[in-house]
Amino acid sequence: MLRAEGLTYGPPGLPPLHRGLTVLLNPGELLHVVGANGTGKSMLARTLLGISAATEGRVTIDFPGTRYLPQMQNRAAHLPYTLGDVLRFEAPNAASWCGLGLLRSEQFSLAWNKASGGERQRTLLTRFFLQQGDLLILDEPFNHLDVESRDIVRRLLSETLRMNPHSGALLISHDDEPRNWMGPVPVRTLSLGGA
Repeated sequence: MLRAEGLTYGPPGLPPLHRGLTVLLNPGELLHVVGANGTGKSMLARTLLGISAATEGRVTIDFPGTRYLPQMQNRAAHLPYTLGDVLRFEAPNAASWCGLGLLRSEQFSLAWNKASGGERQRTLLTRFFLQQGDLLILDEPFNHLDVESRDIVRRLLSETLRMNPHSGALLISHDDEPRNWMGPVPVRTLSLGGA
């Protein structure tokens, strides 16, 4: 279970984005976080993980292990690695990289700096799904993806939660409705507005 109670958070030195927020994610379900740009969705994920500090409130995470896919930023494009190098940090066996269906073997030698946004995002998603951890937090995972890749990510996320009922996922996404593709996995929505 992931639970946050009385959570107040925002950028340091500025008024809070949210005050007294309650967040609950039970094993076996997906929490879909929605809201307009600038409403604190990404900062919520970082605050829940302890990357950003909350002003008030308490966060409890009982899931063993966490996988986190932050939004891909342009500064990540300057890594002096190939796509295969990025994957090798997580899983040394290249056979597992293709098994997920997001990348083809000929893409592994592509320089990160030369790869498209979609190729970089598919690499980070492959790495994410190869990781261990029962709490999955994905921040805008569908950015830069074509329709086929989006469908693969939806299938992988749905399968992960169905195959491991002790896991749970928090999905931040503007343009997707997981109730349409999560099958029997319960989906709840947390809508963030202004403070």
